Amino acid sequence: MFCLLNKYRSGMQYGDDSMSGAASHLKAISSFISDANAYMKGQVVCEAVREDVLWERLAATKVTVNAALADDFDTPGAVAAIMDLIHHGNRQLKAVTKDRGSVSTWEFAEPREQQGIKQER
Repeated sequence: MFCLLNKYRSGMQYGDDSMSGAASHLKAISSFISDANAYMKGQVVCEAVREDVLWERLAATKVTVNAALADDFDTPGAVAAIMDLIHHGNRQLKAVTKDRGSVSTWEFAEPREQQGIKQER
């Protein structure tokens, strides 16, 4: 990630700050993937994800990433576009803030099973 956050033609400043920034990006990506997987398993309490909005953002992100890479292999621009997509995905996956007590994944089993989706227990 450290290399992707820097233009290949530019000098890189290796240090604690730059490595911390790279680690932060990786953590954000990993966290988003984990949250998205939990949502798909019915383990996240949130409003229904607006898939149409995410598909539109994904399409726009693909265009932006391709343009960035075509522009002198601008990996920082490509990473920024991906991080923006993750930001918007995280906003939709944001857990409900009302204190509704803990919600067990068991509560999601019945509606999911009615749709023919088996719930892992």
